[in-house]
Amino acid sequence: MIGAKYRRITALSSIFRNFLELSRTIAYYHLVMLAEERLNELYRTLRSHGSLTVDQAAADFGVSPDTIRRDFNRLARDPAVRRTHGGIILETHDRDSTLEERRTRASSEKRAIAAAAATLVNDHETIVVDAGSTTALMVDRITARNVTVITYSVEIAALAIRRENLQVYIAGGAVRRSTAAAVGEDTIRMIGSLQASRGFIGANGMSIRDGLMTPNYHEASVKRALLAISRENVLLADSTKCERRSLVRFADLAQIDLMITDDGLPGGFLAEAQEIVREVLLVS
Repeated sequence: MIGAKYRRITALSSIFRNFLELSRTIAYYHLVMLAEERLNELYRTLRSHGSLTVDQAAADFGVSPDTIRRDFNRLARDPAVRRTHGGIILETHDRDSTLEERRTRASSEKRAIAAAAATLVNDHETIVVDAGSTTALMVDRITARNVTVITYSVEIAALAIRRENLQVYIAGGAVRRSTAAAVGEDTIRMIGSLQASRGFIGANGMSIRDGLMTPNYHEASVKRALLAISRENVLLADSTKCERRSLVRFADLAQIDLMITDDGLPGGFLAEAQEIVREVLLVS
């Protein structure tokens, strides 16, 4: 009788210990998730404002200054983020610009890059085209006949559909308002089911060490899918993108077969890029 009671007490104690351990584990992961959410929100705020202070961030998030200092130290692992006395600043203030902003910034260098890229397209070729202002300029300059264009950009699809020499496949999904680009699993799945002889890729930033970057995680995933289905990948990036850093890295420079850029690219970067990329074409 006593032995049976002891065994029941022992079993209950074991269950209670397991419950406590599970509670601690759940609480730990909850704290981890809160910390990651806070870190992501801090980065979004930093990208929007360009700088943050410890005191202001601590007040905004209702945590201690020491907690924010640790968060700032983590954010400062990004080469574009620099710690200052009492805060952090974003040295390269790159954000997810709108279509109208990109059209406004369409420079002569972008137009020259787009024109050079358009001449690469052959009759009866299937190409995949990334969202972006330079790639949009390129599509509008294609003169080859019976070209099939695969894209996830609503803007580029609208341009291409008006051209009699172009046929369009648009990879659908949830469309981002700022860039008019489709993203998500459906977009990636459709792109992955297709093939292209050549891909024309854009980037918000590029560096020798960190490769190609973009501000949005979801668009980065689509860009990776574009690179995967193309037999030859062509990067269209003007010299202002050099050593500009953005939130998400989506490719190495080694994945690019041809880089088309302008002659404003710094000599040191050009020399290193020529060691990595199969061919670099400079336009003026």
